[in-house]
Amino acid sequence: MQGSWWKEEKDLKDEQKAVINLAPKGKYLVLGPPGSGKTNLLLLRLKWLAVAGKKNVLFLTLGRSLAEFIKTGIGAKKIIDAGQVKTYRRWAYDLAAENRPGLLKNIPKDYDESRAYFSEHLEQITSKLPNGYYDAIVIDEVQDLNGSELKVIERLSPSVMVAGDARQSIYAGQGVSAAEQLGFDCKELQFHYRIGKAICSLADIVYPPDTGNPTLLQRCQYDEKLPSTADPVECKDIHEQCAKLVENVRVQLKSYPGDSVGVLIPSFKNGTLDTVRAALEGSEFANLVEYHGGDGREFPEGKRVFVLTCHSAKGMEFRAVNLIAAEKMAQGPLSKRTLQFTTVTRAKTSLLVYYTGRLPASMATAFSEEEVPDFDSIF
Repeated sequence: MQGSWWKEEKDLKDEQKAVINLAPKGKYLVLGPPGSGKTNLLLLRLKWLAVAGKKNVLFLTLGRSLAEFIKTGIGAKKIIDAGQVKTYRRWAYDLAAENRPGLLKNIPKDYDESRAYFSEHLEQITSKLPNGYYDAIVIDEVQDLNGSELKVIERLSPSVMVAGDARQSIYAGQGVSAAEQLGFDCKELQFHYRIGKAICSLADIVYPPDTGNPTLLQRCQYDEKLPSTADPVECKDIHEQCAKLVENVRVQLKSYPGDSVGVLIPSFKNGTLDTVRAALEGSEFANLVEYHGGDGREFPEGKRVFVLTCHSAKGMEFRAVNLIAAEKMAQGPLSKRTLQFTTVTRAKTSLLVYYTGRLPASMATAFSEEEVPDFDSIF
């Protein structure tokens, strides 16, 4: 996972180069589908500004796993430092510690409550700080920030670039509309380059684009030299799911040498993670597996299989994705179609969806083959 994702200028398309080369001062909103390179463009934008002498820069995102993933893209030149990549919560904590340390005594334990707490108090703190507090700020997955959070951040620099995709909004954020209301200059990426056509077709059924907008498949520029696949894996129980998972990961590691494999779980609760861990730790590739949970969110050298929740995988990519216990996404908070869309589009080439019982309705439709039924089949 280590090293910059795009190593040469020839890897960039004209619409991507145009984003990096926008005027240094300005507020920009970059929209694009999954796989269009938004995260990488933000990182290259900061590097471009740093080379131009703007060293006091900040890269913000919401999730810890994504923050660690972004750090792997900094590359050998280390033009920006890993410490300049932070989650919103870490940044808010550090800013409070520097300016009003007394606030740290009363931080709510609940995640949503703590976000609201910081947002309220940072409004007061940042109103007294200069607009040049940072030379430049970029924010990834901006759709998951709320308006007050974005307003607090954007006032701290004359150069702000945020990127996102409303179809991937899995929290109660309004960051895209907030950026538009704040007058950000919108730049839209038309194409994506990393998601195979079979996965695009599935994702477009799971969560279709708004009327009049192109589908993910229509925007696809993926090179099908590695043919893409998306398949359901029906099992009698979670133990059979895990047994088949081990078999398939074994094949994926051999089929995609050097590439990473994702094992995504809707929730680590109710013992699902323990069952998955037991199966993977009993395999011959156990030493290649890294689990993201608690304090562990890194991408160490030598690891190739990463076990994450669907929420934590947001913004990341894997050559092959294995979605375990997909039936848990059929109802409740996990049933959001934005979450299902975000989860399946983490896969570049291979997607396997393991389930017991029933899949979420939109996902079940996506895996079904169309046919004209006769009347006897419905009675």
